[in-house]
Parts: sequence; structure tokens; C-alpha cells
Amino acid sequence: MAELTLVRPQLEGEYYTLEQIRGMIERIKPEQRKEYKSLPTMSFFHRDSSRIRAIVGPVGSGKTSAAVMDIEMIAMDLRRDFGIKETRWVCIRNTYLELMDTCFQTVVYWMQGGRWYDKRKAYRWEDKINDKTTELLFRSCDRPGDVSKFKSMEITGYWMDESIELTTELKLMIRNRIGRYPAREHVRQVVLGGLPAETEKGFKHEGIKTVEEKV
Repeated sequence: MAELTLVRPQLEGEYYTLEQIRGMIERIKPEQRKEYKSLPTMSFFHRDSSRIRAIVGPVGSGKTSAAVMDIEMIAMDLRRDFGIKETRWVCIRNTYLELMDTCFQTVVYWMQGGRWYDKRKAYRWEDKINDKTTELLFRSCDRPGDVSKFKSMEITGYWMDESIELTTELKLMIRNRIGRYPAREHVRQVVLGGLPAETEKGFKHEGIKTVEEKV
């Protein structure tokens, strides 16, 4: 698994500036990226076709990189099997700083050369070799009213990092937003982190299989 050294700029105000985010993107050069090699648990995660999947493990076990690569694998499947060239995902974490200091920097590491859209808080990566585009929206959800901003989303799938810190209300609601971009298709959701018992019970009640594999 490639090692990623995170760089945390000085935060001024509520969000990083556009220049600071561009600095995060530009600091990683193509020659610095290593080949992705998944551990046995990550390989199991990639092979599983459940609609809801979860993976847990210790710090540094490669969970975040596995989630990013899994999004790309699904995008490749949709391109090959259904001719879908564009996918849109939402990456969710409890706080903005945690989201940008970990998830965003890992995305940039594996999807180099993309473009950041500051107003939408979106990273768009064009894979010219495989003729497809992957867009990731970055959203925090640490306030009582934050759940409402996900209700009108049209996405291919989602990725929750440290999902145990996110509310059950969000988890049960966001699954109804997948498969809406570019249209309803055969998609899988990416859920990263432990599922609380009440959430897993709710999913099973709806007939959705859950998988949680420890490293």
C-alpha cells in the first residue's frame, strides 16, 4: 500500500482557500504515486457486490485508499458494461477538516490531474485513457441541520468515512439518492467504517445485505 504524507495548510476561516486547495492538488507529482496493491481484506471488499458494504480496520491499514480505488473500479465497470462515461459520488465525513485533511488528499493522490470546483466543493477527474469522468462531492455533516442538504442529491453512489460518527438518519436517507446520476442504473454504494447495530438492523429490514470485515 502506498504511503501518503498529509499536509495540513493553515486554516483561515471556516474553509480552506482556493489557493490552499490547489496547493494540495499540485504538490503530488505523477512520478510519486505508487502502484495500488490491496491487502487480502481489501481484495475481499473489492470483490463483494453487496449494495451496502462496510470495512473497518486500524489506522494505516489502507481503508481510505481502498475506498477511492473501489469507486474507480465501479466507474470502470459502468463504463464497460453500460457505456456510462460519467459518475458522481459524494464523500461524507463528520467535520470539514477531517474530510479535507484525509479523504480529499487521498483522492488527489490516486486521481491526479483533476480540477477543483470551489463553489460546489467538487473534484472532477477526467480519465482520458478509459474515456470516463469521475466527480466527487465533499460534504461534512456535523450539525443537526446538515442532513437536509443531502435530500436533493443526484449521485451514482456514496462513500462515508468513519461512518460510526455519522447519524443513522443520514445513513438511511442517503441510500435513496444513489443511482440518480446520470440515470437509474446498476450501482453499488461504498460505505467505509463501522455500521452501528441500529443502522444495520434498518438496512436488513429493507432487504439490503451488509458486509463488515475486520483487518
